[in-house]
Amino acid sequence: MAPHEVPLVTEDLCAYCFEVLLAELQGVPRPSLRLPELSGGATSWYSNVCAMQVPGLFVTWNTSDGRLRGCMGALQPLELERGLADFAVKSSLGDRRFRPVSLEEVWTLTCRVSILHSFETCRDALDWEVGPHGVHIAFTATSGKLCPCSTASYS
Repeated sequence: MAPHEVPLVTEDLCAYCFEVLLAELQGVPRPSLRLPELSGGATSWYSNVCAMQVPGLFVTWNTSDGRLRGCMGALQPLELERGLADFAVKSSLGDRRFRPVSLEEVWTLTCRVSILHSFETCRDALDWEVGPHGVHIAFTATSGKLCPCSTASYS
């Protein structure tokens, strides 16, 4: 796999986030990321994906009616499997904007994984597009970020 390639986000990655969250809430060990066998020789490509470094990722939880329930991630490179596991838990139990997700509530949630790539500096404050782009704004004492799936909800 070329270093510039970024894996596609699939239902399998979101399902893994659910498995990790359930394991955390039930007090059992985290599962390993398992990806399906693919035809056409792609299996070896996918087997490398679990350990690959991605430029950044976010895990977002929403309620059944589409309201944000938790979102956290990283803007720096990290291993896909570990990043998914860590942020599945942090975004559901540690997002300070919300109370921690309960075991009973898990079944009512949806999960979205955003794999970040192609970071670029804006020429000015209007040099980005809602939807395909995320935004990272840094001031002297604070900073904030919105991943692409979050910016679309503000349009």
